[in-house]
Amino acid sequence: MVSFIVFGASGHLAHQKTFPALFNLYARNCVNRQSFYVVGYARSKLSEPDFQNSLKDFIKPEQEQAKLYDEFISRVSYFTGQYDQADSFKEFNKYLENLEKNTDQSKGLRVFYLALPPSAYVSVGNFIHDHVYLPDGRTRMIIEKPFGKDYDSSIKLKEDLHKKWSEDEIYRIDHYLAKDMIINLPTLRFANPHSLDALLNNHHVKSVNISMWEGGGCDGRVGYYDINGVVRDVLQNHMSQIFTVAAMDEPKSESPDDVRYEKVKVLKATSHASLKDSILGQYVSGNGKGGYKDLEGVSKESKATTYVATTLFVDNERWKGVPFVFDSGKSLERGRVEIKYYLKGKESGIFTDVNQDHYISFSVQPNQEVVLTAFANKPMSSERTCVNASLNLNFKEQFSEEMKNKRDAYEILFEDAIRGDPTKFVRDDEVEYAWRIFDEILDSPNEPLPYPAGSTGPKEAEQYLKSHLKLIQ
Repeated sequence: MVSFIVFGASGHLAHQKTFPALFNLYARNCVNRQSFYVVGYARSKLSEPDFQNSLKDFIKPEQEQAKLYDEFISRVSYFTGQYDQADSFKEFNKYLENLEKNTDQSKGLRVFYLALPPSAYVSVGNFIHDHVYLPDGRTRMIIEKPFGKDYDSSIKLKEDLHKKWSEDEIYRIDHYLAKDMIINLPTLRFANPHSLDALLNNHHVKSVNISMWEGGGCDGRVGYYDINGVVRDVLQNHMSQIFTVAAMDEPKSESPDDVRYEKVKVLKATSHASLKDSILGQYVSGNGKGGYKDLEGVSKESKATTYVATTLFVDNERWKGVPFVFDSGKSLERGRVEIKYYLKGKESGIFTDVNQDHYISFSVQPNQEVVLTAFANKPMSSERTCVNASLNLNFKEQFSEEMKNKRDAYEILFEDAIRGDPTKFVRDDEVEYAWRIFDEILDSPNEPLPYPAGSTGPKEAEQYLKSHLKLIQ
């Protein structure tokens, strides 16, 4: 039997992401339906029917899934409890034992998902371990970023969690690791060693650009951004995870330890970001959109950063001398996430008189596609006339049937946690090394550079990206 317990069950994250993902797992038969139960835990005093009804606006079953939805909801229960009182957890354990009483409890599994503020992880984790814990690998705890606010706090969080929990019981979610292109990237690279991956090294690549642009601003997240900024929000976590998958060497096997060992090797070999070689910005009003300081609750003196560009180097055989340039921001021209490997031009022989910034790109969103740009001779021309061309693997076109059943990242991660596969989760040493890399640029004393909302970022960033990426034009 699997009991999937959602702490913070009455909150927005749980309703918008968690419960729809759990329903999809149930609907797709990715769990044993007869032995799968979902329990919401929160302080809100709700009856079970009221809580079940509150999910209807967020879970959107297909018409033919109406019966499955009813079955799923009948397996969703609710418990009102406190997060800081041992008695609540003792009572909750009795509640779970009653739920599980007709099953083989020696084979039971309890998965706790904490949709709570990070400040609650240690105390709630301790209460779970003291009062609601099943031994022998039958308890797992899933937590969300941020895992600390800097290197020192991340170490303290790890040490505090490890007082009760072993590392293999802790599943740190970074939902970008379950994005389809990120899952695909190791396959595209290492299953094609004589084509794609053969080009991804310092013999052929002059620079790498990892971009995460968001078209939306900081509406609704002012409290978070004013304290944390863009580096803590996406660079230290989502973008560093994408970076490790883009730069890692082939693992010895597909085991979680071997995969994460290679990711950590990349982080260990990576230089640290510096303020003097970074661009930090904040969006102002422009293109019909308001600026960050126009948002309610934001001080006119705020130095919160909503844009960052910075450059790192990996000191290993594959990537030595190749700059990895990161750029990310809120309220930019459009939303996109991609990895772009810029290829070196020819240095001798024919065709050295033509040059272009050709690249291999892996787009994560909005479209999932792989693009290789190259020269071709102009069709129907009797003379050599080089024109730019591209080879495109578009997932929606190539895998149209499979893409109809596209899965949410949380659904994939919850299934892996239930199966006990931590490959797509973040290990403690990955967290530590990523914080160490970006520690210097977390909090800048300088005024962030302004850029108009709906633009491509600060005007200084254009030249920064061009020079650091070694672009021709």
